[in-house]
Amino acid sequence: MKKYLVLMLAAILVLAAMVGCAQQAEPEPEAPPTVATEAEEAPTTAVAVASAIEATGEPRMVEPREDALDGVIVLGAMPKDAIKWIGKQFAKCLWCDTNFWAAAGCVRRDEKAAGRRTCAQIFESKFSDLIWIGNDEKTSSHFSSAERLAGAEACCKAAGRGLVKMRISEFASQPARNFIGKSLLAESFPIALRLGVLLGRAKIAAGRDLSLACCDDPHETSWAWPELSRAQFDRHRMGRRAAEMMLEMLDTGTTPKSERLASGWIEGATIVKKSGSRK
Repeated sequence: MKKYLVLMLAAILVLAAMVGCAQQAEPEPEAPPTVATEAEEAPTTAVAVASAIEATGEPRMVEPREDALDGVIVLGAMPKDAIKWIGKQFAKCLWCDTNFWAAAGCVRRDEKAAGRRTCAQIFESKFSDLIWIGNDEKTSSHFSSAERLAGAEACCKAAGRGLVKMRISEFASQPARNFIGKSLLAESFPIALRLGVLLGRAKIAAGRDLSLACCDDPHETSWAWPELSRAQFDRHRMGRRAAEMMLEMLDTGTTPKSERLASGWIEGATIVKKSGSRK
């Protein structure tokens, strides 16, 4: 009898040991993820410019938390205060097509060269009176407007040609027939498109009754008005170049020299050429 009791006790001990080992082998269940409160967050730092609306409904700048980003590529037009703020908060900035320009860390299209090229191309028009059509703002929010005009004016001055400056609203306020036999230089594609609408209503065609050239070539031009004679510019190329410059900045720790990118020319069909001019 004692023999059986000893065997049963031994079996119970072995079984208990096996259960204990199995429980020890099982991994501890993972604690559910917790979301840190604002007070618990590490003092790591911020992203780019952001804005928030307070209870009053007024916009305010969100304070930056530096060191969260290796660098930022800043795009497009923005006010001076925003440019200054970004420059202070981020050690590595690459400025792409913005109003900020310095000897290093910037890339943009050479807008003066685009204005000169557009003006030189329209010199081939058989219509000698040149009219610059700009936007209605006294000062544009983007640097390109002033630089395109400066390039066109320099080209005309060098050639001894006059250039009349007019806003699009002034053009629209006059009968379109007043511009038959003129050469029009559009500051931007939206202005060129507006001119096309106004002329079309009067059954006047650019490339037949007058000449028209545009200083810009956004991507929508290729389907909205592919026949427009215009200065060509590949914005995708500019974006790629900005990314390459940022990677160079991060790899070497030095800021690459600023670059102005050249533009080409798309011949189109809206310039009436002189007899014997290149088609």
